[in-house]
Amino acid sequence: MFKFFILILISLLTFSSAYSQTIKVHIKGFDDGIMTTRQKDYLEAVLFAKREAVERAGCKIESFTTIENLILKKSYIESKANAVLLPGYDIVDNGYLRDGNYQITLIGEVLIKNTQNNFNIVNKKSVNNTIKNSLDMTFVYINPGSFIMGSTFHKKDKDEIPHTVHISQGFYMQTTEVTQEQWKVIMGRNPSEFSYCGKNCPVEKVSWFEVQKFIKKLNKQDKTYNYSLPTEAQWEYSVKAGTKTQFYWGNNLDCTKANFGNDPITNTTYECMHNPGKTMHVKKFMPNIWGLYDMHGNVSEFCQDWYAPYSMKNIVDPLVLKNSHHLKKVILRGGAFNDKIIHCRSSNRFKLKPHQKVNNIGFRLIIQNPKRK
Repeated sequence: MFKFFILILISLLTFSSAYSQTIKVHIKGFDDGIMTTRQKDYLEAVLFAKREAVERAGCKIESFTTIENLILKKSYIESKANAVLLPGYDIVDNGYLRDGNYQITLIGEVLIKNTQNNFNIVNKKSVNNTIKNSLDMTFVYINPGSFIMGSTFHKKDKDEIPHTVHISQGFYMQTTEVTQEQWKVIMGRNPSEFSYCGKNCPVEKVSWFEVQKFIKKLNKQDKTYNYSLPTEAQWEYSVKAGTKTQFYWGNNLDCTKANFGNDPITNTTYECMHNPGKTMHVKKFMPNIWGLYDMHGNVSEFCQDWYAPYSMKNIVDPLVLKNSHHLKKVILRGGAFNDKIIHCRSSNRFKLKPHQKVNNIGFRLIIQNPKRK
């Protein structure tokens, strides 16, 4: 199994018409350094990059083509999607890098077919790839799909049992954590311990119960959309964004990718002495390939679920509600500025009593249905 970190750069729209549009793609694919044969590594990287090019054009691919059936289904990507990678694309074989990762670069154009059966087109404004509300909250559309929830790595917590989850409906995920200014507009005050950080820093020192009150007020004021917290499955699906690595950028510690690893309260510098040891403005670091910022670090984020062990079965749209007195805590994800990097992994789970308020915990929202009926 190969772990990939894909950096996607979708450039300017080159042309469009009533029937189709074309976008340029420049995609770099990396494995995690686990080598088998050069040919197999190369083919897997090419397949993943081609699939990613089509999906980033906004067209769903119904099944994941693996290396085992690569030869039999090598044209599957081009034949089954409503977008095609046009002939004449270039693949630059960069081979194995010094760190052991295998790299290829795909450069070409993707043609998006404008048919009645099209899926939602990413990066096409007419289908609302992004939503911005009156609070200046920006939401990006997340396509439905399946993924492995939990961790397949040896070093993991016992509650990260890997299992297949299917997200049956698309949704809009807020690109940043809710800021102090956005909270204050709805609730009338700023409870954050790091209020001096500024209006564009994430709100913190709020409980899960208070977040529910915020959402209720927001839904009452803004009758256009239905806001809620993401489910734990939606959150992990969004942070992984098609990757199978421990972080959206790969498996390695990288203090330039997120705000984590420095705890000034205990005077402990875990890994990142140059990070400030407090919250930072949102969007200070690069987003993942789906355009989501600070999914690792800054503040841990509440989810809608109450904490419970995973089901061992494959499941569709899981959500753990408060239906038992045995459920005492709610889910947190992503890790925070003062956490070790191991606690900021995509699959790592935290839990907290819903009335507790901590200076390293915040949240972001989703819009499940774009328009209210």
